[in-house]
Amino acid sequence: MRYSLLLGIIVGVLSAFSAAAQASYQEDFEGAQTSFQLLDVDIDFRVVRHERTQKVARSGRGAETIAFEATAGSKLMFGASVPHSSVIADLKPTIWLKGERTGAQMVVRIVFPRFTDANGVPATMFLGGSTYQQAGRWQQLTLGDLKAEVERRTAALRAQYGPTFDPREAYIDVVGINLYAGPGFTEYAFDDLELTGQLAPQGEKSTVNVSLRAAAPRAEEIGTPQRSVVSRDGNMLLVDKQPLAHRVIDYHEEPLALLRQLGFNAIRLSTKPDEGLQYDLQRNGMTFIAPPPKQGAVDGAYLRLLAWQIPTSNRPEDFPDFALTADDVRRADARDNRPILAAPSTALYEHSRFADIILHDVPMIGSSALPADLPQKIEKRSLFCSQSAAHWSAIETEFPQETRRQLEALSSLPQLSAAIEADQLQQQLFLSACGGARGFVFSSQSSLADERPVNEYRRAALELANRRLTLIEPWIAAADQLTPISTHYPNIQATLLSTPTAKLLIIVRSTADDQFTVAPTREGAIAIQVPGVPTDSEPWLLHNSDLQPVGHSRQDGGIRLVLDDRSRVSLIVLTQDPIVLRDMRRRIAENGRRITELQYEIAQQTLALARDVTAQLRGGDQVATAQIALAWGELRQAERGLEVGSVAQAENKIAAAMGNLQQVQRLQWERTSAQYFSPVTNPLTISYDLLPLALQIQSRLAIMAPSANRLAGGDMEDLGFLLSTGWRQTQRPMPGINLQCELISSEVKGGNYALRLGVLAENNLAPVLADAPPLKIDSAVVDVQPGQLLLIRGWVKVRSEIAPGQNALTIYDSLGGKRLGLQMAADDQWQEFSLIRAANEAGTMHLTFEMTGLAEATIDEVTIELYEQRRRQPRTTPQTGAEATLDDAWLQERR
Repeated sequence: MRYSLLLGIIVGVLSAFSAAAQASYQEDFEGAQTSFQLLDVDIDFRVVRHERTQKVARSGRGAETIAFEATAGSKLMFGASVPHSSVIADLKPTIWLKGERTGAQMVVRIVFPRFTDANGVPATMFLGGSTYQQAGRWQQLTLGDLKAEVERRTAALRAQYGPTFDPREAYIDVVGINLYAGPGFTEYAFDDLELTGQLAPQGEKSTVNVSLRAAAPRAEEIGTPQRSVVSRDGNMLLVDKQPLAHRVIDYHEEPLALLRQLGFNAIRLSTKPDEGLQYDLQRNGMTFIAPPPKQGAVDGAYLRLLAWQIPTSNRPEDFPDFALTADDVRRADARDNRPILAAPSTALYEHSRFADIILHDVPMIGSSALPADLPQKIEKRSLFCSQSAAHWSAIETEFPQETRRQLEALSSLPQLSAAIEADQLQQQLFLSACGGARGFVFSSQSSLADERPVNEYRRAALELANRRLTLIEPWIAAADQLTPISTHYPNIQATLLSTPTAKLLIIVRSTADDQFTVAPTREGAIAIQVPGVPTDSEPWLLHNSDLQPVGHSRQDGGIRLVLDDRSRVSLIVLTQDPIVLRDMRRRIAENGRRITELQYEIAQQTLALARDVTAQLRGGDQVATAQIALAWGELRQAERGLEVGSVAQAENKIAAAMGNLQQVQRLQWERTSAQYFSPVTNPLTISYDLLPLALQIQSRLAIMAPSANRLAGGDMEDLGFLLSTGWRQTQRPMPGINLQCELISSEVKGGNYALRLGVLAENNLAPVLADAPPLKIDSAVVDVQPGQLLLIRGWVKVRSEIAPGQNALTIYDSLGGKRLGLQMAADDQWQEFSLIRAANEAGTMHLTFEMTGLAEATIDEVTIELYEQRRRQPRTTPQTGAEATLDDAWLQERR
């Protein structure tokens, strides 16, 4: 009988416990009194309406609604108090939500009664649940395993507050929703809040104030890390729910306020930000890009992370490591699911399957690449990527390290200052936008806070480019269509960006060799036919002072614009929407005067540079001096215009002054570089401010002569000898492509044989070649010593039936790198190429020949020679008894 009684007691206890565990709480929102109260907020907002209504309900007779207007931010949490419910695996809170905007998120407040402050108030934290995704429909929001989630966070809480933190007996007391889904008007309805698996906590040590705006001071300190400020809408990357034209700069410990002033909204780091930097990012409203942590979890330090950047490699065998790292990042960042950024040079499709953003690093400044080709190169690379990938572009603010090392070696200077021109910077930026880039990473090797004159110029050029980009940010961030516009002008690139309410036409002017020193724009009025423009849209040119109407005429299927504007970059808005026009005028009012001031500052520095370089060049240049004086007078008038508030007058005078200065610079640059096969032959001619150094190296070379050839096998006479001395070929087979590499005797420049490389289509259909060269040849190596000057020469003939006149062969050396390589066009003529290089350390160097187009290239008589001091010939002794005569040639050599 005792056993029967004991059994009954046990059954009763178990039944009671089971009933308690399976108990549920429901709130049907049927009464007149509202349940939801404000929990937490980090924005300015105004509640328009908060009520119980019978106009909308998921079940029963009614529901509760909140309508509000809000500014940009991340948090507007309302919630309802619920019976204290222990955090156990069976506890499952749910609520139904309906609204016209996605993004709201369910939250619960968790109380830790065993960890209290000096006043006995327990600590609390918020946990986020599922997010509303079904706009216009009822959706049930819920949370997963609360107990497991709390246990997962316990280690982090103990690391922050010490081993005394005790998570036992935790319970929830509030169920709520973060209603923030973006600035503007928002309205949500909620119904049927329910707790299943509810178990009342046993032996509470203290009570918690039922006020939803918790009095507990620890609520924000130890709460769940906030949701990331970054979210995604398709290919758009939103920050605080807003689409942006992302402008990222490499960080070198500059004050973030300075970078923000220069127009950047994000920085790129090489490691996790410390607490001070996290605070500065929050205060300045900026985000950051960084590599994923090698060890440890993704914590609150990454709250303002914009994207993870995972390093890439040119070697195919390294790709599996990239893919594994990307998968690890996805799992570690599953809650916020922030994008992965990669900058691959090869295997674009493979990388884009694992990365959300592909960063295209297409060199332009100081290289053989034509500026006008930049949009097409980005578009071509995009073709090899997954359709879901977003595309960003790298923008150079300084010459890369490899180029700088070669410039310093040639000039014998330990630190060399050379600036990228402001117009070159704008060309890069807006040509990249024409190619489809929607984010921009500005590469930088030194701090922008450095007060060297070259950095003063760089700061002005960057702020100018970013402010001009800010004028058209709505299209860069959210354009749903990009259309290249054909023109009859070879120096003009035009692209149309479209949104539902307006179109933007970007017009960029560029000429050959602008990547070295920009030429003044020469076109007068230009006419451009723009298709697909609604008949009621009007064209407006964005000037610094205001919107200016553009002359036009309506034609079938579009509009014909007549533009009398010589700006390097012209921006035209086509719309009939007064809201768009009002926004454009606001942006001009905020930026126009500052843009003009920056243009004036840049013109003043350009004037000083032109004076300095002109004084150092050999021989006086009266024409240059006169034009510099004329530019000085125009800048004085521009200064007076700014003083009296006439932005339009100042803008016109600055443009006239820059036209004169650029003409001076271009003519002086052309005279200096004309003696070389290409400007990259002598890298000291790749920038106007390096011209005095180019003259110095010319003087050095004038008293030197090339030595005997040091490159084995360059005569291309013996295949066995080529292989034995280290010549190697690398092939990347492609479908529809035949690759050839052979010695031929039919077309030679010298001797009996020459080397022929071929990348040929198997049929009449010309496939698109990826950026990775399908065929390349590396030469044998040559030993070099620090300070040695080298002359690299050879002969090539490039032929192409598919693309005559286009670049198909790139030649570069390991000292200068691919950036300073020669791009050889297909013209079916023998050409002698040359490169002057300097060794900055002991080692070896070699040449590389890369096929980059569908063509045949024949290579012969390649040499690498060291410059050496000329050997003076001994003077002939005059005959005895005869009058000695002076040998003019000998005297010249002695001089």
